[in-house]
Amino acid sequence: LTVCFGNVMMYSSYNRFTNNVNRDVTVVTIMDTLTSMLAGLIVFGVIGHLAHVTNAPDLSKVVRGGGGLAFITYPDAIAKFTFWPQFFAVAFFLMLFVLGIGSIVGMATTIMT
Repeated sequence: LTVCFGNVMMYSSYNRFTNNVNRDVTVVTIMDTLTSMLAGLIVFGVIGHLAHVTNAPDLSKVVRGGGGLAFITYPDAIAKFTFWPQFFAVAFFLMLFVLGIGSIVGMATTIMT
């Protein structure tokens, strides 16, 4: 979404003219791929565990896509933790809040520069 708002051009304007773009593209692509694979492994692991615990015959009974995954399914999984579920719930929602603030700051910086 932020590609069309000019965020990429704004961030690239902070680079030196002689910056090694090929190295940056390679590092960002590899890190993005690894992060996406790790996130997918965690998400499907949590959903599979919830399906196993609730004896759901179909994953569609457990999964709520979109915002429901972050605000319904994950809190339900965190509530089933045996070790400090309140701490992990607060940490999870704090992480979502900080990610949202970071996105807003990036968009506002694009408008201001």
